[in-house]
Amino acid sequence: MTHLLPAENWPRADGPKQIAYICGVMKDADLIPDSSVIGFPKEQNDRVYASMKDYLTNNSLYLWPSLASAGDPAAFDWANLHAPEGTADTDRLPWQYWRANIDPSERYLLAVAGSTRHRLRADESGIANLVLTGDWIRNGFNTPGCIESAVLSGRQAARCVLATEPEFIGETDFPKN
Repeated sequence: MTHLLPAENWPRADGPKQIAYICGVMKDADLIPDSSVIGFPKEQNDRVYASMKDYLTNNSLYLWPSLASAGDPAAFDWANLHAPEGTADTDRLPWQYWRANIDPSERYLLAVAGSTRHRLRADESGIANLVLTGDWIRNGFNTPGCIESAVLSGRQAARCVLATEPEFIGETDFPKN
């Protein structure tokens, strides 16, 4: 994601030289409390922080071998992380950005076995003049989180609005019922 550096407000001389987004699945907490439990977000962010530290310590060199410490080629060199001058070793880690996506609006739709039949098609909102679109609808591709599914559902929504009948490649890969 280094191409985004010019869009960020860093001084050119001492700013970061690269941006990397490291994302992954986080196992849900054993109990997800209601929003009145104010300590839960911090607990979950602490889990992500510990996971990030573990990843950088134990796995990152498989992806970035050049980030190894000069003194120990099997150890991650924490000086590679951008932080204020004079910040030592793992103290640089808190200067990075991390987060736990625990709010309902941040959680994502899954495509688990047997769930496709519960999805609505673009023309099945049940409300007059309301057409559905998004990678989450039943569009034939049925793969949330990918551009192809989003584009296909957009085309299907346009077909509904324009009252046309074209078929699109990919939308008949699954039975209509």
